[in-house]
This record gives sequence, C-alpha cells and structure tokens, in this order.
Amino acid sequence: EYVEKILHLDYDIFSRAVYAEQNQLDYFLELPKGQRMAQIDSLLKINTYEDARKTVTSLANKIDAERETKEYDSKALFSAADESTIARLGAEISDTQKEAARLEAERINAENLLEQTRESLEKARAARESKAEIERLESESRGLESTLEILDHELKLIAKKLAENNKDGADAEKETLNKLVEKFGNSKELSAKLKETKEQEISFEKRIERAETKKEYLGHALKDIGESDNCPLCKSHLDPAKKSKLKEGHAHEISALESEIKELKEKLRETQKSYFETESAHEQIAVLETEVATAEESAKIALQIGQDFASRERELSAKRGEIDAKLKALASRKSELEKEKEEDADIKKLEADYENVLVATEKTKGRLSSLSLLKAEKAERLAILEEKRKVFTVAVKEVESLSRIKRSLEIFSGALLKTQEELRAEFITIVNEVMAEIWPTLYPYGDFTNVKLMIENRDYVLKAKTTSEWVNVEGITSGGERSLAALALRIAFSLALARNLGMLVLDEPTHNLDTNAVDELAITLRERLPNLIDQIFLITHEERLESAVSGYLYRLERNKELDEPTKVVLIASPEL
Repeated sequence: EYVEKILHLDYDIFSRAVYAEQNQLDYFLELPKGQRMAQIDSLLKINTYEDARKTVTSLANKIDAERETKEYDSKALFSAADESTIARLGAEISDTQKEAARLEAERINAENLLEQTRESLEKARAARESKAEIERLESESRGLESTLEILDHELKLIAKKLAENNKDGADAEKETLNKLVEKFGNSKELSAKLKETKEQEISFEKRIERAETKKEYLGHALKDIGESDNCPLCKSHLDPAKKSKLKEGHAHEISALESEIKELKEKLRETQKSYFETESAHEQIAVLETEVATAEESAKIALQIGQDFASRERELSAKRGEIDAKLKALASRKSELEKEKEEDADIKKLEADYENVLVATEKTKGRLSSLSLLKAEKAERLAILEEKRKVFTVAVKEVESLSRIKRSLEIFSGALLKTQEELRAEFITIVNEVMAEIWPTLYPYGDFTNVKLMIENRDYVLKAKTTSEWVNVEGITSGGERSLAALALRIAFSLALARNLGMLVLDEPTHNLDTNAVDELAITLRERLPNLIDQIFLITHEERLESAVSGYLYRLERNKELDEPTKVVLIASPEL
C-alpha cells in the first residue's frame, strides 16, 4: 500500500518491472523467447484485452453456430414451394366461397319451390280426405244424438228422485223431535238421566233388601224370646220384666222397619216408573233423531239431484249447440268437397314433382356440405402454412440479428486487438524514448549508439544499434554491455511506469559480471547515473565497487567468533 501510495503504481507492476530481486536485473533477457510479450502484456494488463478478445471471439463463434443452425432449421421449416401453396390455397378458398354462395342461392330457390309444391300437395290430399271427414262427422252426429237421448233419460230419473223426496214429512218429524227434546231433553241428557235413575233404583233395592233381612232377623229373635226364658244371644235367663221389655223393643223396631220398607218400595216404584218413561222418551227421541238426520240427508240429496239436473240440462244444451255447429261445418265441408274434387286427379303428379324437388334440394345441400368441409380443410392447411411462415419470418429476423451481432463482435474483437497493438506500440515508444535518452549516459562509447525494444514474430526483442545496423543484445554484446542494456531497459520500464520514481537500489548487481564489466559498472554508477537518478543505493560484497560511491559509504562489520552485533562503520562521505 505504501508503494502504491508513493509511486501511484500497482504493486504487482512495481514488483515485476521496477523492482528486481538479487541477480535478477536482466530478468527480461532471461525470459525464454516467445514468452516475453505474454509476460509484459500481463505486466501492463494488456492481457485483459486479449482475454476479452478471446471471449468475444468464442461468443462470436457460438453466435455464428447458432445462426447457422437457425438458418438451416428455417430453410427446412418453410420454402418457396410453401409460399406458392399459400397463394394457391388462398385462390382455391376464394373460388370455393364463390361456388358456395352460388349453391346457397340455388338451395334457397329449391326450398321455396319445395314449399310451394308441398302446399299444393297438401291441398290435393285435403280434397281427398274430405269424404272421409264427412263420414266421420256424420258418425259423430249420430253418436251425439244418442248422447242426447241418454241425457234426457237421466233427467227423467233425476226428476223422479226429486218427487220421491218429501220435504214436508221431514219437517213434521223435526217438529215432534223438538217438542220431545223440550220436554225431556236431548238424547245425551236422557242417557245421563237414565244412568242416574238406574243407580237410584239399585240403591233402593239394596236398602229394601237390608231392611227385610234385619226385619226377618228381629222376627226370629222375637219368636225365640216368646218361646224361651233365655236370651237368644247370650243364653242368660230373662226375668219377665226384662223379657217383656226386650219383646216390646223388637216389636217396635220391626214396625219401624216395615214402615221404612213400605216407603222404600214406594220410592222404588216411582223410580222404576220414571226410568221407564225416560227410557221410552229416549228411544223415541233416538228414532226421531235418526229419521230427521235421514230426512235432512235426503234433502241434501234432493238438492244435489236438483243441481245435477241443472248441470245436466246445461250440458245437454251445450251438446246440442256443439252438434248444431258441427252439422253446419259438415254442410260447409260438403260444399268445399264438391269444389276440390277436380284437384284429386293431380295428386300423383304433385307427389312426383315434390319428390324430384326434394331430391334436388338434398343434392344441393350435400354439395354445400362438401364444399364447407373442403373449405375448412383448406383453411386449416392455409392457417398451418401461414403459422409456419410467421415462425420462418421470426427465424429469418433472428438469423439477421445474430449476423449483425456477430459482425459487431468481430468489429469489437478487431478493436480489442488493435487496442493491444496500439498500447504495445505506445509502451515501446515511451520505453525506447527513455532508453535513447539514458543510453549515451550509461554507455558513452561508439560501439553501440542506442538500444531499443522491438517486436519480431509476435515477441519482444532487445536490440543495440551498431554503426550500420540493429543487432540482438543477446549473443552479440559482451557481458558488461548486456548488463548495461538490461539496466537501461529496467530504468526505462521504471521511468515509463512510475514517473515519481527518483531512486535506484542495487543489491549485489555484479552477479555474472567479469572484472571489466564490474569496473564499467562502477564508472557508470559514479559518473553517469547521478545525471538520471536523484539517489542511488548500492549493496554489495564486491570491494571494487567502492570506487563507484560518490556519496556516503558504509561498511557493515561483525565478529562472528565473538558473536558480536553488526557494526556500521562510515568509510567515506562528501564531507570527509
């Protein structure tokens, strides 16, 4: 984060293009041929454009494959022959509709003629049926006259029944009944009175029976007292006075019982007489009530008979009117029959004409039905083809749309490729401008006047310019020249990518350098780089590079045998 904040540079780019690990100053030259462009593209994020271009190309290929499939399917779905069939079916349906309209008019005319023929035939048949109808009416008239005779007979019977039902007799019986009810009460009241009288009669009979039993007992006791001096109950001796007194008491009691029995028998006779009279009245009233009810029912029957008589009389009158009307109709039909006799002879011809017209009408209807089915079948085929054409049209539009999309993607893919090339060219231009500026400082000799980065066979190549041509740095230059070229490229990368960079840090930069190269590096660090870099840090075990220092020189010392801490010793400085 600190590096990105200070340098305004992605740390990944910094760690790979600006910063070089120990002995990795010539990292770019160490990359195998064919991989340098991929590495630098990845470093500069140009590879994202290539990834996008590949994705776009893949998508364009998929869309093109889909377009080819849809185009193939659409050709199989609908063809020019189908288009011709649609036109032909449309014309045939139009012709069928015209023919159907003509046949419909023909059907209407045929049905009108059929109706006229049917009416004529019905009139002729009606004329033939008039005779049978007259005979039926005459038979019906005779039947009605018989009905009238029966009704007259019924009316006579009803009148006879009315005469038999004497209303005066019923009124006399009702008057007698009312008098008896007024005197004795109605049948229900008499029934209650009979029950009560019967109960009194039974009560009197029981009382008489008890009194006579007691009287008989006292008589036997009195007889026993007269014949014996002992008490009839306890068998004790009776003195004359007590015996006399006892006899007088029994005699008196017997006399009282006889009076009571006489009185009870008198009441019993009166009760029995009352019961007989009541029973007689009850029977007479019951008979009269039955007779009155019968008389009233007879009166109702007589009333109903009278009503039936009136109803029958009205029915007879209606029947007579109906018979008269039918007889008049019969006379009228006879008159019409005479007029219609002439048409009777044409029935067979009319029936033949009717049959012919009927057959012609049915044929027309059959042809209409066939045309309707044919039209429906063709309309169905036409609808299917039109639906296929719609689907085909949609498919064609989709194919055209996919073609446009593919062309747009191809243009976009080309733009991505062009962008990569332009970004590489711009990057190479900046790098080469920086190297052209710093190379004379790093290498002030005439063997190689410049170095630059070039693209050959889709890969980067670092070249140095001789007096006559550009040659590859690798395999042509010495180790020191190669290291300077690598350093120039690294500095150019750093300045191109990080404009805020102002220092150079070198950690053991003498790896793989011979003595001359080390001396050349020392001169470059001391005399040339300060013109390009604000500050240089050099870390090395190579003592010969002490001559490269133009500022502060520190030596780090440590006695390992005594395990002392590391000491920092100032060797040289601008002030010393």
